[in-house]
This record gives sequence, structure tokens and C-alpha cells, in this order.
Amino acid sequence: MVRALQKIRGQLTRKVEIHLYGSQLYGDRDWFDPDLITEHGFISDAELNRHYQSGTWGLAIMHLDEIDPRYNHFSFPCKFSMSLAFGLPLICIGHQKTPLIELAKNYRLGLVLTETDIDKMAESLLQGLEDFSRFDDYRAEILRCAETEFSAERKRKKLHQLLNTAYSH
Repeated sequence: MVRALQKIRGQLTRKVEIHLYGSQLYGDRDWFDPDLITEHGFISDAELNRHYQSGTWGLAIMHLDEIDPRYNHFSFPCKFSMSLAFGLPLICIGHQKTPLIELAKNYRLGLVLTETDIDKMAESLLQGLEDFSRFDDYRAEILRCAETEFSAERKRKKLHQLLNTAYSH
């Protein structure tokens, strides 16, 4: 993704910045670009909330290949739910068969990138990052997704139904 953004940043009307949070640091990685990426390290919840409130896009990244299928299929980035909570359209990157990508596609939550080719990813990012006309649609889908998929009340009801069915059998 960083290489794709490097290819198109001169064509974008707005500056693109990636902000990374958490205890894992990436500054020594070969893909790290300090002109594009800012590492914040571990910050307080209140400060993280302020950063999310000022963001334009959320970013949720999984493996693009099946290098770690268990992680791809049974994990879900918390950055996804944080972005949903703040109403941020998402850029979701991952293998097309992961729950993350399936959910992002089903609800049209933003940009969904599953290709490994840098030129194709750059083209998708250029087109998607420049099109702000879909933000209202993204936000409506974010709300629909949150109410449908992340409602504690609905999940409890479903769990009770499943437990009652299992008990009766």
C-alpha cells in the first residue's frame, strides 16, 4: 500500500498521511516512508479518540495472501471497529476471502483492496481517495453495519436462540 501511495501522491488533490498507533514500531522496515507515515506509539484512549475524530479514513489491513490463513479467517482488526465507531469510511486491505473484506464489501464501507499488484492498487487508491461524493453513502452503510453486525442486543438474542435450540435437541 505504501508503494502504491508513493506512486500516486503527486496526483492527489489532498495530502495523504498514514498514522500508526500502538506499541509495535515500523520505522526500521524497508517500506516505511517518513514523508507519508507518522508513528505515534502508544497513546492514551482520549488522545486516540481525538486522532480518530480528526481523521478522514480508517485503515484496516490483513494479509493479502494466505500466508497465515488462521489469522486471516479468525482475526478481525480492532482498527476496523474503531473506524466504524467514529463514522470513518474504511480502506480495507486483505485477501478476498477474509471476514474483513467480505464485511466491507457487503456493506460498502469504503475502499476494498484485494489485489497484490502495486499498479492496480495505486489505480484503485487514486480513484477512491479522490471521490468524496460517496462519503454520505459510506456513512449510511457504516451505521447499518454497526446496527446489524455489532449490536450487543441482537447478538445476545441470537446466542440465546442458538443455546435454546441446542438445549432442546
